[in-house]
Amino acid sequence: MTRTGRWSAERGAGGPAARHRSRDLHGGESPGRHTYQQEFYRHQAEDHYQVIGLTAEVRAPYGHFGGNRLRRNVQLAKEWTALEPEVRDRKYYVRGIGQVKEATARGRPHESLELVRIVSR
Repeated sequence: MTRTGRWSAERGAGGPAARHRSRDLHGGESPGRHTYQQEFYRHQAEDHYQVIGLTAEVRAPYGHFGGNRLRRNVQLAKEWTALEPEVRDRKYYVRGIGQVKEATARGRPHESLELVRIVSR
């Protein structure tokens, strides 16, 4: 899955709207070399991420991903924001599906998210 590029919402009464930069899932960059700004809306959303692995393994209620030859399909990213400098999240993305798991790796409150099912319309 690739979502290259970026978009900007309209200017609102409160000032410039959020600018989001989409991540390149399984891009050509080496893990750990670069950090990226994921979104920016001053004092509201100032998220950054760094890809730390392209061959992760992850389990969620929806399924088990990675392992053996399929490991290259799972990306692990570390995410953080200057608004909560003590908090770090780990997020797992699976090619063709998207995010399947997220958990607080450091800091409080501890939050988690796991993919349970995919609903087609």
